[in-house]
Order: sequence, then C-alpha cells, then structure tokens
Amino acid sequence: MLREADDPQGDPWLLDELHALMLATPTDATLFFRRLADLPMAEDAADAAPTSSLAEACYEDTRPSGHAERTTTWLRRWAARVCEDATEPASRRARMLATSPIYIPRNYAAKRPDWAKHKVGCSVLSCSS
Repeated sequence: MLREADDPQGDPWLLDELHALMLATPTDATLFFRRLADLPMAEDAADAAPTSSLAEACYEDTRPSGHAERTTTWLRRWAARVCEDATEPASRRARMLATSPIYIPRNYAAKRPDWAKHKVGCSVLSCSS
C-alpha cells in the first residue's frame, strides 16, 4: 500500500528520487528492477546489500558526483519502506520480477518488416541472404 503524498519520506519521494537517479545516469530499467528484486531487504539492507549489482544496470561507467551517496540513501529508505510492508520477501520478489520481464521485444522485433516477407531465408529477427 502506498503512503500518503504529504509524507516527506513516503512513496512519492522514493519514486521521484529514483526517477532522478535513473535520469542522472542512463539506466537499463528492466535490469535495474530485476536486480533490485534480488537484493535482500532488512533494516540495514543498504549497508549489507552492495550497490554494485544495481550499478550493472547503468549504461555509463562515470556517474555524477554524489550519485553513489544518493543511491545508498535511496536504498536505505526503500529498504525501510519494504520492511514496513507485510509482504513476504518471496512474494515481493515474485511480483517485482513478474512486472519486469527479462526480455523486452524492440520495435523491430515486434513488427514484421516488409522486406522479411519477400526474401527467402529471412525472418523477423534475422536474414541469411
């Protein structure tokens, strides 16, 4: 359940801050949320869980100054919020993974190209000729 919008440490802040962090360093959102689902959550999760698994989701090696600290702060608040919820960890993980698929077809794969229909040996994803 979401917290009230007027709570300064609530869900709106978590969403806004995560959005800002992901904009500051281009991030593969699917990979980020799948890695986030795998992190163990406890009151001290940000200290126990390395941010390196989340850093793998970033496209760039260089991050803005203070990015790691902001990410750690976000993780601590997110972990505390997760611990407030009564959802079992396995159920939370399953729900997160179900809404963040491992593969996302891109436009070229979702729509069959016209040229693939007319060439022998061509399919939506590859062309041998």
